Amino acid sequence: ETLGSGKVRFAWRPSAGSGGKSQMIATASIKNGLLVLHLFRRDGSIYNQHTLGAGACQWMEWESKGTTLGVLQEGVGIVLWEMPPPDSSELTAPISLCPSITLHSSFC
Repeated sequence: ETLGSGKVRFAWRPSAGSGGKSQMIATASIKNGLLVLHLFRRDGSIYNQHTLGAGACQWMEWESKGTTLGVLQEGVGIVLWEMPPPDSSELTAPISLCPSITLHSSFC
């Protein structure tokens, strides 16, 4: 119900200093026709979520330190979501990265 129906993409957030265990997982799924990103804590509770609009997730990956999540959204381009440090309660919002460039570039 939280994730919607259909395929779900996920990526564990790299951890630093937590004994090698990642403490959060990012998911991307379609709910009511829109792409929804969730960030879940290890206990299953939702830390943060955002609706990005129409277009499925084609790819999703954390950078090596776990501070930025990259999402390639069909028909939109690359979206970056910069995260606060793991011990912070601050919430952030995803930002689009030059949609007109990423849609027409060969590296996508």
